[in-house]
Amino acid sequence: MNPDGSSVYTQELEKALEVELMGSKGGFRLMDDCFKVKGTNLTIVVPMELDHHSAEKIRTGADKIVQGKNIRSIVFDFGKTNFMDSSGIGMIMGRYKDMRFMGGTVIAVRVNERVRRILTLSGIYKMIEIYEGLPQQSTLN
Repeated sequence: MNPDGSSVYTQELEKALEVELMGSKGGFRLMDDCFKVKGTNLTIVVPMELDHHSAEKIRTGADKIVQGKNIRSIVFDFGKTNFMDSSGIGMIMGRYKDMRFMGGTVIAVRVNERVRRILTLSGIYKMIEIYEGLPQQSTLN
């Protein structure tokens, strides 16, 4: 538990996903702040490059957390991201469909112009709210 009340799931995920974490990229490790849970919100800090390998790790980790907790909203934080391919789009779409089925929401925050263009061209902007900065807390409820 962090001082701000959020839980960081990195150690649990590393144990549960050991095979995936030690995959073909030679020892990829989740960052300490990749997945944060606070109440019913899951924040996913998206890596600098959201490609097939990182999208699969995020998909697997997020699904485990959503299944194990009462998650009602997912926040994708793109503050560090400068590249995203179609597998990243698919990963976001899958989490959106899961959350919609459970009555939850998905938003994207700290989206730069390059990532915004990809989200717009893919049509994701029609389904999830996209913010250049951080939204008001009430949006996450």
